[in-house]
Amino acid sequence: YEELDGRYNTGRKYPDRARVRQAIGLMTDVLSQKKDNIALIDRVLKQENMLFDSKEELQAVEDFFKTKVLVFDAAARMEESLRNELDYLSREPEANEALNRIRLMVMVQGGFNYKKIPELNELMATVQKGHNRLLADKRGEVRDILVQCVSAIHRAANENEKVKGIVANADHYYDQKRQQVNELKSLALLDGLVPPMLQYKDTTVDRIETILAPPAPTKQPPVSVVREGGSTYQPSSAALQPPKKIIKNYNRQIIFPAKRLESEADIDTYVEKIRDQLKQLLKNCDGIQLK
Repeated sequence: YEELDGRYNTGRKYPDRARVRQAIGLMTDVLSQKKDNIALIDRVLKQENMLFDSKEELQAVEDFFKTKVLVFDAAARMEESLRNELDYLSREPEANEALNRIRLMVMVQGGFNYKKIPELNELMATVQKGHNRLLADKRGEVRDILVQCVSAIHRAANENEKVKGIVANADHYYDQKRQQVNELKSLALLDGLVPPMLQYKDTTVDRIETILAPPAPTKQPPVSVVREGGSTYQPSSAALQPPKKIIKNYNRQIIFPAKRLESEADIDTYVEKIRDQLKQLLKNCDGIQLK
């Protein structure tokens, strides 16, 4: 029984540890009389009913650790690994319900029904099927974003030799992300790949556009100002600087909401709404920065 009690020290919440410890206490009480044979026999007879009851109760616990603990552990690991996926699984009602039933069993609250443990295999299969469907859809979604990022960089470069190295680095970066998309099994982690991919695209396109931009105009000589009386002076560089512009930051996902467009009319309506919104945001400031 002490060896059995040690199985609970793994950090996993297994059922009926209290019964195991009660059994250990009962054995300790009986064996406290082991130095006197007559006293030992008397104690055994006195505790006869409790000994039989304890043996019967612990039969299910012993059987659990012999034949069912592996299934229980697998279900507990699945429930733990999907705690960050609950919002996603809500789109798969059957899988979500199966996961809830698994959670109730592995949390071991209240009485535990050992006869239900074989149900865990079917419940885990249901959860896995639903999660796999969501995973396939999410991988497709992230791959589409990846392809769009690569295409935007190549369009900006337009096969110009000046930015060939930048494009090669970008291709290598997105190849690594593509491998992660294929390997990751977490919906939340897949979603986490998107922001850095978009940021990398924006930064790279800006670099390309800066390199390929027309040369800046020649710097004009300092401006001289004529005072009354004919004397001249040159204003300080600070005085010649234009006033600092007020730029307001906005999130692109808010400005450009997700929308399904099926016709040119849909596109015109969507773009017109965006145009009106951007014009409104531009009021009372010098510019807007979309991030």
